[in-house]
Amino acid sequence: MDLNVNDLAYSDVIMKTRSEESTINFCRHLGLLRGHVACRRCRRQMAFDINGNRWRCNRCRRTASDHKGTFFSNVHLSKDTVIRFMYLWCKQYCRQVDFQHEFRITSSSTVVEWKNLMRGVCLEHFIRNPVVIGGVGHTVEIVECVRVRSKYHRARRAVHEWVFGAIDIETTEGLVIPVANPDAATVFPLIQQRILPDTTIMSDMWIEFNNFQQIGYTHFVDPVAHAATNHIKSVWQRAKQAHKKRYGTHRQLQSTYLAEFMWRRKFPGVAFQQLLVDIQQQYPLAVTL
Repeated sequence: MDLNVNDLAYSDVIMKTRSEESTINFCRHLGLLRGHVACRRCRRQMAFDINGNRWRCNRCRRTASDHKGTFFSNVHLSKDTVIRFMYLWCKQYCRQVDFQHEFRITSSSTVVEWKNLMRGVCLEHFIRNPVVIGGVGHTVEIVECVRVRSKYHRARRAVHEWVFGAIDIETTEGLVIPVANPDAATVFPLIQQRILPDTTIMSDMWIEFNNFQQIGYTHFVDPVAHAATNHIKSVWQRAKQAHKKRYGTHRQLQSTYLAEFMWRRKFPGVAFQQLLVDIQQQYPLAVTL
């Protein structure tokens, strides 16, 4: 990507997407569309027809959609709307109603679906690049938290949704992962996958978690003062605040919301550029059609 997207203001994005031709060129600069492509039959370069958004082989007479195999496959919004939406989502500028007004979208479900798609990109980032923290000389705070409780213990019984969190004090890199149960049988394998051996682990966890030494970790517990887990609890508090602003989260989408939260925390100030990088990796552009 030879364009410094971190310096772009929203007015710049509007200017670069003011017409179909400028939008296509901008998408090519961003690595979302192909700048050239060869025919998969004869291997000759295909010509681009901007009016139909299709590539054409003058020898084989074959045509193929410019969107085939790209992020824009099966997208019903215009490319300029998609790019502007992505930019505003990364900057966290717009509420639901603002997105609908800005882009003249009548259905709120369309905005919801696109936000889910953006969060899906965040989730895929961590699937492709799983966070592993700790190591020799590193201290990692861990904590387990419950996400949902029945308010004032009234009304119907709410389902508890447990979350495991960890943060490396030296690097400030962390992770927040939903878990089915907060027991050792569930959490220990997760710790071994995500925290390197010879790490000093600090927690205020229960007696069941006093066997860290047996799996290669030094464990320090502070069940009274809780000072040992201030960093990870601060991260979890910010995650809960985002949860409250949305008036809750559907259980099936919990992992994507947590992925978005950690993704934004991992890439502050460069979210738009990183979103483009992640899309490029998840939707690689074929050189032949």
